[in-house]
Amino acid sequence: MEIKKIKNDDIEIIGEVETTEAKIDNSSLPFLFEMVSKSLYSNPIQSIIREITSNCFDSHKEAEVEDAVIIRKSYDIDAQQYYISFIDVGVGMSPRRITKTYMKYFSSTKRDTNEEIGGFGLN
Repeated sequence: MEIKKIKNDDIEIIGEVETTEAKIDNSSLPFLFEMVSKSLYSNPIQSIIREITSNCFDSHKEAEVEDAVIIRKSYDIDAQQYYISFIDVGVGMSPRRITKTYMKYFSSTKRDTNEEIGGFGLN
């Protein structure tokens, strides 16, 4: 499908125009979140690690901190599981910031800047 850009000054609206808005039914939200979460990335684990790492670096930049972001990999022999820890000393995440930004799909504090890595809000 080809999308063509139309200049607004080439369009003349005569009379009243009725508008409507598209919505997603609340009962469809779980399906939408599952679809986005499972089909967005070909390698979800790698994407999660990249997202967290990017957030750490962006937090340091926002706080004007030059310390290194620390990423530690460890293995628990008893549980037979690997763990990854991300440690930054950036701006932190207040409860308000977590609920307003990080707990909402497609919400981002980075959309209006090219100075930070993230911007899509793909938690």
